[in-house]
Amino acid sequence: MEVLTLVDRLGLIFGLIAIGFLLVKVKVVSGKDTKALADIVILVATPALMFTSIIGSCDVGPIADYSVMFVTGVFMPLLLVVIAYFAARIMKLGRPKLGVFLCANAFPNTVFIGLPVTVALYGSETVASVAVLDFAVTLVFWTIGLALLTDNFKWRGLGSLLNAVLNAPFVVLIISLLLALAEVKPPSLLLDMGEMIGQIAIPLSLLLIGMTMATFTRTSMEFDKSIGATLFLRHIVSPLIMLLVVYSLPIPILSKQVLVLQAGLPTMMGVSIVAQAYGKEHGYATSLVVASTIASLMTIPLVAYTLGILL
Repeated sequence: MEVLTLVDRLGLIFGLIAIGFLLVKVKVVSGKDTKALADIVILVATPALMFTSIIGSCDVGPIADYSVMFVTGVFMPLLLVVIAYFAARIMKLGRPKLGVFLCANAFPNTVFIGLPVTVALYGSETVASVAVLDFAVTLVFWTIGLALLTDNFKWRGLGSLLNAVLNAPFVVLIISLLLALAEVKPPSLLLDMGEMIGQIAIPLSLLLIGMTMATFTRTSMEFDKSIGATLFLRHIVSPLIMLLVVYSLPIPILSKQVLVLQAGLPTMMGVSIVAQAYGKEHGYATSLVVASTIASLMTIPLVAYTLGILL
């Protein structure tokens, strides 16, 4: 990707994030409005974008690459949990912060930040890859991640797991892939409607990132040396490991770029949400999410530029 093209696309991304931030600060919308907008993105716009993108561009060739996305989405969080654990031992970080620290380093924000940023940089043909990767990461988060956050490794049953991972984007992903493989083309009216709705997914997601950042308050956060360790592991170590893993893999360059970019994303916001729900160091979890999200404004351009040179 040429430097000017990269600058132009990053300018678009950060511009929309800034607008979302300002909309909350000048009280055009409130922090409570973000919940309804997030539901529209997750339950309506993103599934529509996935459906039209996959049906319009998917063939048997890239289906084989999705298995790499899935395996990587399972492998990387587990590896990062191990690396973060040794980092925590060095810092003598114990419970109850330990579980939050491990999850903050292991799980990237693959939907709210990963999807819009990846599509803005590399195009809508990356939607299916990001969706498969997100499903794998989500699967690990709601099993291993939840156990780490709650200090409870008791199996909660298949029903609990299915409720967590069988969401609208995943269901649409499976249906879309099956239709594409069977070479079944839905009615043009359905495709046109899906395309129109899907067009709002990326800009609205970027606006939501800014809105969400505007709702964080300093009083709800706390800072210590483990924050710096998380920034180093999440934004430097993780993408470097992924780059080494995918460099020699027989997959398209675009798939490699997606994997490395996703590896360097900020901490999943679900870490903060689950920590609050279970009363597990919510302020600390929020601090990790906010710090990594802010840091990503600098590291994402660096990763994207580096990928343009190396791959």
